[in-house]
Amino acid sequence: MSAADKNAYDAISPQLLAFPGFSVMSQNHTLDELSYESRVEAFFALVEKSSVHFDLPKFSDMRLPVEKMIIEHEDQATFIIFCKVWQSILRKHIAEDRLQKPLLLLKELISLAAAYLYFGAVDQARTILEDCICFYRDTKQSNGLIWIETKKLVLTCVNFQERLQNLIERHKRSNPPSNVVAKMLIEAQVLLVIAPYCTQLLMICASSLLRLKRFKDCCILLKEKGMVKTDPRLTLYYAQALDCCGLAEEANDLVKSFLDSVPGENSSFTELRRIINFGFLRSKAREALKRNDYRSVVSNLTRCIVLRNHYNEKELALMYFERGRANLLQKDFEPALKDLNRAFQLNPNDQHFWLQLQTAKSLNWIMIHARDIWLTTNSAQVSEKTLKRRNKRKKQKSKRQKRQKLNIDFPPEDSVNAEYFESARLQLLDEMQQAGYDGTSLPTVFGKSAKESSNEQKSCKKIQEKVQARERDQDQETDDDVLQTTAKLPIDPENAINVDTNESHAFENTLVSTKTEPEENVCGEVDGCPNISTKVAKVAEAPLYLQQDRSIMKFWRQRYQLFHRYDQGIEMDYESWYSVTPQAIAEHIAERVRCGTVVDLFAGCGGNTIQLAQTCHHVIAIEIDPLRIHKAKHNAQVYGVSDRIEWICGDALEVISRLQADVIFLSPPWGGLNYSRDVYSLKDMMINESCSGVDLFQLVSKVTENIVYYLPKTTSGDELEALVPKQSISCDQIFLNGHAKVLVAYFGDLVQS
Repeated sequence: MSAADKNAYDAISPQLLAFPGFSVMSQNHTLDELSYESRVEAFFALVEKSSVHFDLPKFSDMRLPVEKMIIEHEDQATFIIFCKVWQSILRKHIAEDRLQKPLLLLKELISLAAAYLYFGAVDQARTILEDCICFYRDTKQSNGLIWIETKKLVLTCVNFQERLQNLIERHKRSNPPSNVVAKMLIEAQVLLVIAPYCTQLLMICASSLLRLKRFKDCCILLKEKGMVKTDPRLTLYYAQALDCCGLAEEANDLVKSFLDSVPGENSSFTELRRIINFGFLRSKAREALKRNDYRSVVSNLTRCIVLRNHYNEKELALMYFERGRANLLQKDFEPALKDLNRAFQLNPNDQHFWLQLQTAKSLNWIMIHARDIWLTTNSAQVSEKTLKRRNKRKKQKSKRQKRQKLNIDFPPEDSVNAEYFESARLQLLDEMQQAGYDGTSLPTVFGKSAKESSNEQKSCKKIQEKVQARERDQDQETDDDVLQTTAKLPIDPENAINVDTNESHAFENTLVSTKTEPEENVCGEVDGCPNISTKVAKVAEAPLYLQQDRSIMKFWRQRYQLFHRYDQGIEMDYESWYSVTPQAIAEHIAERVRCGTVVDLFAGCGGNTIQLAQTCHHVIAIEIDPLRIHKAKHNAQVYGVSDRIEWICGDALEVISRLQADVIFLSPPWGGLNYSRDVYSLKDMMINESCSGVDLFQLVSKVTENIVYYLPKTTSGDELEALVPKQSISCDQIFLNGHAKVLVAYFGDLVQS
C-alpha cells in the first residue's frame, strides 16, 4: 500500500472500524492487506448507515481522503458512483444545513461540481453551480472568496462545454486531412487539462492518434487513464492500437473480456465483434496453410480483408501477400499477381514481398515495363526569351525603375508615316495661305501639356501590356483533361534526348521549341496614341464554326503546337481539332516505331501519319471519311512526305485483314471531346456497334504482333495484361509540360525492357 493510500486510509480508519460490517469483513485481515475495492465498499456502507444521523463536518472530513484515493486509482466508474452518492446526501440534508452551516454547504457543492467537471460531466457540474449561485444570493452570504470561486468555475464549465461541442462537431467530419486531425488533437489535449477523464475528449484524442498513425501514444494514453473498459468505443480504439503495435492476441483477449462483462448492441459492439471474427478467421487461415489447403486459405483471408483493421496497413499487406502466395501455389497466377502487387504497394520496404512478386511475374510471364516520358515545350513568345526568364527579369526590376515613365522615342526615319504627316502639314499651310491667312495668326503646331503627354504614354504602355498578355494567354492556355500539343523547331543536339533508365522505369526529357506567329509593324494611331510604331503579333481569326464553340477555341489558340507548319496551309475539320495527336508526342512515337511498313489504322487529318512517314519507309493510312482523308493528303504535301504514304479510304476493320505490315498503329476514337473518366476500359471503347477496344486488338494481332496502342492516361493496366497472356508489354506514360496526358502501349518486338 502506497504512502498516499495509507494516509487516506488512516484518516477514515476510526469511522470504518466503528462500522460493524467492516469489522466482520476485516477480522481476518490487517489494514495493509485490505484491497482498494474493500475500502470503497466499506465507505459507501458507512455513509448509508450514518445518513440517518448526518453530520456535514464529519462527512466532509471523511469524504476528502476517499475522494483522493479514488482519483489516485483513476477509477472513473467508482468516482461517478461516489459523486452520485455525495450529491444525493447533500440534497437530502440541504434543508437542514442551509441555515445552520451555509458556508460549509456551499463549499461542498462547489467541490462536487469540480469533481463532476474533472470527469467531463459538464451538465451535472453546471446544474450544481447554478444551485450554488441561487443559494448564495438567497442566504446573502458575504464571503467573497466563495463567490469568486463559484463564478470562475461556472465560466470554466461554459467555456469548456462550448469548445467541447465545437470539437465534437469537427470530429464527426469524414476523412479530414492530417493537418486538421493534428489541430483537433492539440485542442483536445488542452481540454484534457480541465477534465482529464472526460470520455468524449479521450475518444477524440484516441481517434486522432490512430489517424495520425501514433499507435503507441494511443495505447499509453488509454492505459494511463484506466478507462479502457468504461466505454465500448474506447475499448475499440485501444484494441485497434494494440493490433497496429503487433499485439493482436492481447487485443483479442481484451475485446473478449469486455464483451463478456458488458453486453450491448450498438455500432461499437458490432465493430468489437468484427475484431473477434477477424481473429478467428485469421487463425483458421493459418491452420489451413499448415495442411496445404490453399483454397480455404484464400477464402478465409478474403473474409479477413473485409473485416480488417483499417489503420493497420502492415497487417493488410501481409494478408494480401499470404493470399497471393496461396493463389500462386495453386497455380492461379492472375489473382496471385494482383495480390502480391497490392502487398508490395502497401509495404514497399519489405524485400520479401518484392522477391515473391518477381517470382509470380516470371511464372506467369506477364511483365509490364513502365516508363515515364516527360516532354517539355518552350512557350511561343514574340521574343526569343522564354516566359520564365522574362518573369524572372521583371521581378528583378527595382521600384524606381517601375516608377519611371515610359519614354517612346522613334527617329523620324524609322516611322513609315513620318513622310505622310509632313506632306499633310505642308498641304494645310498652302490652304491657309489661299484662304488669306499669313501663317502667323493661327498656330500650325498644336502641343499638349506635360500631364496630357504623360497620360498618353501611360495608355500606350497599357496597350502594349494588353497585347503581350493576349499573346501569353493564347500560347499558354492548357487543359488537363484533353491532350495539349507541341510543335518542333530544330533541336539542339546537346539537349535532344536524355534517357536515364533505372530498373524498369525510364524518364525521358525532350526539349521541343515552338514556332512563333508572324509579326508585322503596326504604325499610326492606336486607341488615341498617334505616331507610335509598335511591334505586335498578327492575330488571325478562327474559322466561324470554331468561334461558335468555346470548347474548341482553346485548340485553335494552340494551332502552332498542333502543327508546326500550320501557317503553310494545314487543313483540319471540327473533330480533328481535339483528336489530332500532338506533334511532339507523334514524333516520339514515330522515332521508336522506325520500321519498313507501318499501318495507321485511324489516320484522321494525318497527325501521326505525317510523323510516321518521317521515320518509316512506307506508311499505309486508312480513314473512312473521304473529306478528312483529303485534308490529310494536303497536310502531308505541306510536310513533304506525301510520296511515302499510301492512302486508303474505307472501313479499317474490313481492310486490315488484307494488308501486310511490320507495325500497326492504333489510335481509335476515345468517345468525343468529354471522354475523361477515372478508369478507362477498353471494353467500353466501341469502334462500332459490335467491336470494342479488346476486339480491335484481337483483330489486328492476326496481322502482326508489333502493335502500338495509343490510349487515355487512365487505361487499366490489368486489361492490357489480359490482351497478351504470357507476353511482355511496354507502357509509356507520356507527360507534357508536367501533366500526364496519354498512355502508349507497345507489343511484340517493340517492347523495351
